[in-house]
Amino acid sequence: MKKRAIIVIILSIFITIQFGCNRYRTPPEFPNPDEMAEIIVDLQILESTLSHATEIRRSHNDNIENLYKDILYKHNLTAKEFDTIRRWYVNHPEIYQRVYEKAITKLSEREAEARIAIQREEEEAEKARLEAIEEVLANLWQDSTSIDISPGDTTDKKVPFHIEVDTLNLQEAVTLSATYRFLKEDISSLPQMMLSANYNDSVADTIYTKVPHSFRKNPVSLTLNLKEDTFPQYLSGYLLLQDSIEDVSVEIRDIKLEADSDSLHIKMVTRE
Repeated sequence: MKKRAIIVIILSIFITIQFGCNRYRTPPEFPNPDEMAEIIVDLQILESTLSHATEIRRSHNDNIENLYKDILYKHNLTAKEFDTIRRWYVNHPEIYQRVYEKAITKLSEREAEARIAIQREEEEAEKARLEAIEEVLANLWQDSTSIDISPGDTTDKKVPFHIEVDTLNLQEAVTLSATYRFLKEDISSLPQMMLSANYNDSVADTIYTKVPHSFRKNPVSLTLNLKEDTFPQYLSGYLLLQDSIEDVSVEIRDIKLEADSDSLHIKMVTRE
């Protein structure tokens, strides 16, 4: 009797387990809960995207229907097949609950991945923006960096310049530099380099430095400290300010007008 009772109990447990397995088993031709969760996630993301694009909804209804079809096609399903599968899951709430939980988890993972991707794109865009600013600040000089002046030239031999910088919000300082070599026929008198920062209130700060009158190459530079409470609208000055305009013969090389590196730092802080 005891053996028989034990056999009955074992059979009862086996039948219960088998029934439970069958109860939670999806038809073989249907997507399993993991696959169904993936489909629901894709459809939910599409629905969320469209809900934030009402213009697309109003003007492209046919395209929207195709978007849904594309998602089902990605999962090797037609709209009719998906509707049949969805009804089956709805009629088996214990399995559908598992699908729902899996879908929530997958959506959270997708959202985290999307946030990381967006953050990376923003960081790359910001990096490119700062690199572009840095390149501009590295040399604000817009013309040729090499100039030759000879006695027969009809251009302004003082080499004036005017550079708009109102959109750059320059701060700290700017430095103008160049290399000079006067030729034998030159009879320049007291040549100087001049740099001015012109502000919105019609005020200008100007500095000068002497340019050595030599037949050898000489680097020359001057640094102008900018106002702290406002930004210059444009920079101007002369590369060869002098008393004489006759028989000027000089080679000017490596012309550079550089903004202080702190200007880039200030732009980064302002952006944040």
